Amino acid sequence: YLGSNMATAKQYYTAAITSAMERWGVDEADIDAFLANEEVLPAGDLTREHIITQKYLAFWLYNPVEAFNDFRRTGFPEMTNVIGPPPHRFPYPQSEYDSNSENVPLGPETIYSVKLWWAL
Repeated sequence: YLGSNMATAKQYYTAAITSAMERWGVDEADIDAFLANEEVLPAGDLTREHIITQKYLAFWLYNPVEAFNDFRRTGFPEMTNVIGPPPHRFPYPQSEYDSNSENVPLGPETIYSVKLWWAL
């Protein structure tokens, strides 16, 4: 939908940000100030990065798995991790190592750095 009608896309984008911030109890003046930021609501066209970044911010508390999957899929928002690169997958549960170790291809020390088959 982003490519077909930018004016409508911006309307939905702004409404989504406003709704998420209202859910958090943010004052209307603070929402307006946030939306006045050019990095949040550009004068020009929206990009996929704008949309995914705001979706990440809205979802990180209420639906962190979806936020993580969008980040993993798109690389947005850009983040710096002082420990190392962000993980590419969730680790296997300990029960898999305990009862099914012959079928668990990666140990806990490498699981975070190995991409899933569809992300190679």
